[in-house]
Amino acid sequence: MHNTPEQNEAFRHAWDATNARWKAQTMHDDQQPTHSSTPAEIIDYYDSHLNLTLRELSNMTGRSVAYLKGLIMHPEKVTA
Repeated sequence: MHNTPEQNEAFRHAWDATNARWKAQTMHDDQQPTHSSTPAEIIDYYDSHLNLTLRELSNMTGRSVAYLKGLIMHPEKVTA
């Protein structure tokens, strides 16, 4: 199954945005997100912990797996 050019462009845009957030990361790698973490902090933590599952992140943040998946895939569409 192949992506359309629009899907590829959307992926590149999301990837670039994620990389920019990661580079500007304010959390330390050993600081886990909590119930009061912002969406940007959650994304940064997820991006820097490659073996972390959404279920584990859900347990840390108190947010649903569905919310976290939407946040990570489409951060511009999710509100805090």
